[in-house]
Amino acid sequence: MLTENAVRASNRRAQFVGLDAYEQAGGTVLRDLFAHDDGGWLQDVPLLDRLVTEKLKAEAETIAAEGWKWIAVAVDFPYGHTNGLREIEGEPTDLTEEEQATLDALNAEHAKIEEDYQDADELPDEIDQRLGEIEAARAVLEARSLVFDPAEIARAGVFVSIDAEGLLSIARGYVRPEDEAPAVVEPESEVRDDGETDDASTSNGPVQRAVITVGGSPVEPVDEDEDDTIKPLPDRLVTELTAHRTLEQIPPGTGQRV
Repeated sequence: MLTENAVRASNRRAQFVGLDAYEQAGGTVLRDLFAHDDGGWLQDVPLLDRLVTEKLKAEAETIAAEGWKWIAVAVDFPYGHTNGLREIEGEPTDLTEEEQATLDALNAEHAKIEEDYQDADELPDEIDQRLGEIEAARAVLEARSLVFDPAEIARAGVFVSIDAEGLLSIARGYVRPEDEAPAVVEPESEVRDDGETDDASTSNGPVQRAVITVGGSPVEPVDEDEDDTIKPLPDRLVTELTAHRTLEQIPPGTGQRV
């Protein structure tokens, strides 16, 4: 009953935020003194959800600088959320000489272990652990960043969420049907005196601002100059102030009453 409305520390939301960050924000953790509790239970679920949302939004703001049209943020997306979307292809960045040497060494070590233990019925614990470390290190090197066409980035979006292990999950490069380029494109261009064409679509303009949504609701960007801007008064308020000022200017004894 004490843990019915709590969240286990092994939950992916708790793993994503981290117990230290949660406790520093004022959250409490319930622990079992007599049994293994897998790290305890986080008692303040609304606080945990707020910290998760803030961290995901911060990651989305960083990704927005890449020029994507939209970024959808959620702890998890429903199955099939990419159905009907076109996934654009990117080119993986080249490995550095040091990274390539590391990958070659990992592959060679993995092949040697398989050769040495090919007839073994069961691997020793330390060998099995080492194989897991090699697989994880190779996955990091092979899953390097992709480079996308800037024209595709301008019409595509990104999904930002948390995976089952509590790690940040970023899926870039999905185009909605309504954002597809028209079949016939007639860019505005001008022919210069030297015979070359200036295409307005290739001009280096400012990077577009991605529309970030959290749980389907758009997040309004913070305008630092908003507080310093003098906003006009509403028309209704101006009318009432004008009428009040007019009454004050009527001289006494004129017979006019309000």
